[in-house]
Amino acid sequence: MFTLKSKLAVYLLLAFAIALLAGCGQTPSGTAATPDKPSAAAPTGDKPQYPRTITHALGKTVIEKMPERPVIIWGEFYMAGNAVSLGVIPVAMTDNPTWYKNEQGLPSYLIDSLKQTKHIGRANPINYELLIEQKPDVIIIGNSPMYTAAYEQLNKIAPTIVITKYSDFESAHRDIAAIFGKESLADTQIRESKEYAAQAKNRLAQTLGKEKVAVIEVNGKSIWQHDDSPIANLIFQELGATPAYPIVSNGKAESISMEGLASTDPDRILLYWTSKESFAELEKNEVWKQMRAVKGGKVTLSEKSIEWSASHPPGRKFTIDELTQIWNH
Repeated sequence: MFTLKSKLAVYLLLAFAIALLAGCGQTPSGTAATPDKPSAAAPTGDKPQYPRTITHALGKTVIEKMPERPVIIWGEFYMAGNAVSLGVIPVAMTDNPTWYKNEQGLPSYLIDSLKQTKHIGRANPINYELLIEQKPDVIIIGNSPMYTAAYEQLNKIAPTIVITKYSDFESAHRDIAAIFGKESLADTQIRESKEYAAQAKNRLAQTLGKEKVAVIEVNGKSIWQHDDSPIANLIFQELGATPAYPIVSNGKAESISMEGLASTDPDRILLYWTSKESFAELEKNEVWKQMRAVKGGKVTLSEKSIEWSASHPPGRKFTIDELTQIWNH
């Protein structure tokens, strides 16, 4: 038999349970369930909110809804790798078969992911007829004069966004992620890629030691020394190689004479974006023949360097893996 006191206890427990269940379906007081004006800069996780305003090099662009038909101009070298990593497959993009020496005109590690993507030819000049046929709902371009000059015309076709630091991994990855509401994923991928580079640095430490490394690009008789370019930053800052020359912080490669290169006296030379023909001419040079790295057999020419990239996750992994294999061979 229930006493009055025990009945009261049961009623109180039932009331508490009902209140608890009701509370689970409500938004806490003072917190909006859906912001009226979501910010593109704020991480939205797996639930992107639109419209969102993207601020870029040439102004502000409002994206009304999640883009479903993005087109990337100059993506074969840069931004397509960022998009693919984020799970975004462009409906169309430019290509460069001459550079990559394959029918698709893409780095080998992007070909499978972009099988369904329509190719609209070279980025310069832009094939507007093919571009319009794809009915893009957003166009992504790099902040280069040859493409920004076309901004007004592109913007009439679809909202166009300029990726300001298109060759800078972290900046470009976050900017592209913001268009598609994938900021949290971008942060995770940046962290993972940095960790991957750190692991490779540890593996290379014993091989490279304190040896001085020169990263050069040769085209005919012209030589460029890479010190603050994206690929040089990956090699020197993240992989821990010791540069054979002072770093000039200007974000690009420096033109240098053969005598200037010889004066740095590198222990190792890594040839980047250099053809076999240019290398053959290099080997005829008497100054070249006398350099320490040449005499020591520590000159590396990789035909795959045309695919190296420090600007997006798949390119960084490809580059890190090959450099690790080359130097630890």
